[in-house]
Amino acid sequence: MIIAGIQGGLGNQMFQYALGKVMAEINKTELKLYIHGLYIPVEGHLSRDYMLEAFNIEANIADDSILNTIKKGSLLYKLNLKKIKHYKQLVFDEKNPEKTYFKEARFILKPEITTFYPELIQKDSADIYIDGYWQSYKYFKGYEKLIRQHFLIKKEHLQYDKAYLDLINDTQSVSIHLRLTDRVSTDFGLSHYRYLDWDYYEKAIEIIKEKVETPHFFIFSDNIPWCKEKIKLDFPITYVSSKNEFSDLYLMGQCKHHIIAHSTFSWWAVWLQYNTNKVVVTPQKWFNRQTDNLEDLLLKEWIKI
Repeated sequence: MIIAGIQGGLGNQMFQYALGKVMAEINKTELKLYIHGLYIPVEGHLSRDYMLEAFNIEANIADDSILNTIKKGSLLYKLNLKKIKHYKQLVFDEKNPEKTYFKEARFILKPEITTFYPELIQKDSADIYIDGYWQSYKYFKGYEKLIRQHFLIKKEHLQYDKAYLDLINDTQSVSIHLRLTDRVSTDFGLSHYRYLDWDYYEKAIEIIKEKVETPHFFIFSDNIPWCKEKIKLDFPITYVSSKNEFSDLYLMGQCKHHIIAHSTFSWWAVWLQYNTNKVVVTPQKWFNRQTDNLEDLLLKEWIKI
């Protein structure tokens, strides 16, 4: 059994599911999602809801008792180690709720966010609980078709004006993603993430102008009123206002080219798109920590500034 801890916003939840699904496929076992951690307040983070039910996923929700029993007596959990380790865990027997037993199990706890750990995608007979962010496309290399199928958005969650989609399809559409609410309005966001000022977007737009003829820019943001007031371009520009995050994710992904933020949300919108000729511009540095290495997160063909 693979249990994936689900936390953070939509993009983070997608990374957590993707790794869990690949691990379950490799080990020919079931995948369960532990979502209760979403509802525990964490300082510096916005409150998040479980959002993966909008996709075509295959996983069951893990009961609290399963995870609590695995954690019980775990030296790893008590020490809060931030690296991959092996340990004997006390495992819950679903068929007999009164019975527990020791078994070789992995409790994998919060490693480096954007680092790829190849040990995770190897065959293993142990029950595994993964608790982290797992922000690397390398976890699902070779499983791209499977992951894209699972992240098809159910029709009832797509709520947008069809005029947006028609315009995106009819133009040299370029998405611009500005994430403003939690990146620049909280102390945690400002201390943790690189501050993306308009200078980054101006440089990215110049690159697009060199590579894309007659671009039409589509603005996606969690603060569209601010964008309408502040952003002025000498090219056609459309501010996208949809009903929910899933519609934004879908419409952003339909654009032909992209300027993304330091955000897994726009990362996924780009990755899910099949267009092999797309121009993608991304911040080279996402975090304020000098030690962060994004080679396992950002695709080689993306332009980094």
